[in-house]
Amino acid sequence: MLRKKETLEQINESIYMRDDLVVLNRVCGYYFYLWCKQSKSFRKLISEFTIDQLLSISDLTYASCKDSNGHPLVIVLDKKFEIQKELLKEYNFFKSQNFVDIGTKAIVVKKSDFSKSSIYNLDRADLVFESENSMFQLGHYTIGTERNPEVNYLFGVTYLGNILWKINITDLFGKKVKFRPLGRIANFGIVALENLLLNFNLDNGNVNWTLEDFNALRYQFSREERILINANNHITEIDAISGKLKYKSEHKLEPLIEDDSGSAMFYFDERILINIFSRSNKIYFFDRVEGKVIHVHEDKSLKYFLPTYKINYFDDHLFIKDREHNLHVYEVGDLF
Repeated sequence: MLRKKETLEQINESIYMRDDLVVLNRVCGYYFYLWCKQSKSFRKLISEFTIDQLLSISDLTYASCKDSNGHPLVIVLDKKFEIQKELLKEYNFFKSQNFVDIGTKAIVVKKSDFSKSSIYNLDRADLVFESENSMFQLGHYTIGTERNPEVNYLFGVTYLGNILWKINITDLFGKKVKFRPLGRIANFGIVALENLLLNFNLDNGNVNWTLEDFNALRYQFSREERILINANNHITEIDAISGKLKYKSEHKLEPLIEDDSGSAMFYFDERILINIFSRSNKIYFFDRVEGKVIHVHEDKSLKYFLPTYKINYFDDHLFIKDREHNLHVYEVGDLF
């Protein structure tokens, strides 16, 4: 079912860019790999900057880079990944802080010393809002967290830099420290606050629903299916609109490893769920409906996979990174 095709050494991250899969090199960032769908293989592209992160918005690609002197900057690439223009010097961005889609008009960027986060308006080509606290982009909306010794706040900002609302999340939910954005449906944002899932109106901050779940930070969001899905002990699906339990697999995900419930960076589609474990060189394929193992692949050429790295399945190929930051590419045959 799986055939190992190639291994790329010392890889930083792989990112979907429209119809391409881009893999950034970790050691030498002056080149990166681009997946060619026709040949089903990688080709190497040279860059004059060290590229760290990429974002695709409409027909443009935004890159967070470092120049030859190691100074951060944000640039724009065209469809051929050639430099179109430079946007910001002494700033960078993180993909994990930017949930962008077609028509997104702003991104969250950070100063080179990480002292402040800012909203960069793409149309105006200007910084329109600045905060000493964390912020993240959800489509057209920017959401920020403000943490004080006694109280934590959540606030919303427009792409023009206007504050829409501010809510005291300490009074509502207690002192939740860990905070992770999951996604957006229309004008509703979904975030995980430690052991709590929260759906709220992005226009006014009003809470739509909350759900207590010990594994809240391990959920993934599917906009297409409008669900939140967790692959901890069971496959659990929550309706993202209502917050109601939609499905829970009858069978536990086996084999479970003591003190290890699998990666929260699993891959899933309408049929299968693919996951790995932190002290294992095995790849587990689960039937998403049954929750049963349908195939296990062991790669004896390596010791452990890296469970904190997103598992990518693209163009009938599986991309998984190991503890040494090498990216392993497997050709996938029929699973059913």
